[in-house]
Amino acid sequence: MIKPIILSPFLALDSLLDTDYTIRVSNAFRGFHNNRYKLSTDDLCFVHVPKTAGTSIAKYFEVLREYAFGINICYKNHCPVSIYADPAIYKYTTCHRDPFERVWSYYQMSIRDCGNSYHKYTTHDSLEYFINHCWECRNMMTKYMTANLSDNLNNKSVQLARDNLKMFFWVFDFDNLTSSLELFTKKYFNYCAPPSMTNDIPVIPQFHSRSSSYRPPSREELLIIKYYNKYDISLFDLWKQDQCFS
Repeated sequence: MIKPIILSPFLALDSLLDTDYTIRVSNAFRGFHNNRYKLSTDDLCFVHVPKTAGTSIAKYFEVLREYAFGINICYKNHCPVSIYADPAIYKYTTCHRDPFERVWSYYQMSIRDCGNSYHKYTTHDSLEYFINHCWECRNMMTKYMTANLSDNLNNKSVQLARDNLKMFFWVFDFDNLTSSLELFTKKYFNYCAPPSMTNDIPVIPQFHSRSSSYRPPSREELLIIKYYNKYDISLFDLWKQDQCFS
C-alpha cells in the first residue's frame, strides 16, 4: 500500500497541471507496466494488455499449471514485453483485440467504476478528454509489444510489434477465445508434454463475456479512437492478415 505522503506532491501537480502523475506513480509501485523484468527460458510469459480477456485467460492458466511439464506459466499483471527478454529467445503469449472495442470497453469500465484510477477523467463526458488523459487508450498494444511505453511511435514501431507477435508462442484471438484456448492447449501439450500425455488435454472452460451493457460508440467517437490509435489499428489489421497465411 502506498503511503499518502508519497503521493501528495503528485496529487498537487495533477491538480495544478491536469496531469496523471499520481496514477503513473501508483501503478509503478504496484508493478504495473514494468518493461525491465527478467525471464528464464522455462517461462511462458503472458503479456496482459488491459481489456483483452486477461482475467479469463489467467483462470485457465491456473488449470494448465497442473500440467506444467517443466514450463512456468508466468502471468505478468499489465506488463509489456521486457527489454531484457527478447521474444526471439523467450516465450510470450498475449491476447489481441480490436482496438476500437478495447478502447471503448476501457472507457466504459472507467465510467462505471468510481474506484478506477481514470474515473475522474470521465466526468467531463468527453471521450477525447479521457483518451488525452489515459495513455492506456493510446496505441497500448503497439507500446506493449515493443516495450516502448511512450507516445513516440511510428510505422517502424508497428513493424517491430508485428515481428514480435510473429515470434510469440501464442496470440489469443479475443473474438474467438474458446477456440483459441483449444488451439493453444494443443500446441502447449505437443510442445512440452511427455508423449504418453499428449491426449490427456484438460477440458477447455466455456468462458462467458461479462454482462456489461453499454451503448456502441458514435461515428464521431469512432473517429476519435481512430485518431489516437492509428498504430494499434494498423497492427491489428496486419496481425489479422498474418493469421490468414499462418
